Amino acid sequence: MTDILTNLSRFYNVQLDYQSTVPDKLFTGKIQRNSSLSDVLDMLSAVSGGSFKIKDRTVSIEFKNSK
Repeated sequence: MTDILTNLSRFYNVQLDYQSTVPDKLFTGKIQRNSSLSDVLDMLSAVSGGSFKIKDRTVSIEFKNSK
């Protein structure tokens, strides 16, 4: 999951603000390059249980049961 978030940070030019520990889970799949950041984060939220909030160029990330 950390690799996915790092790649998204680079691709969408945003900073990541981790509010909790990122779960050590393996995810596979494909994301269209023309997808909006919001759409991608919605997809990740659905499969990971994470909460993502965008403010300016920063994405706050929190995972349930990870504090």
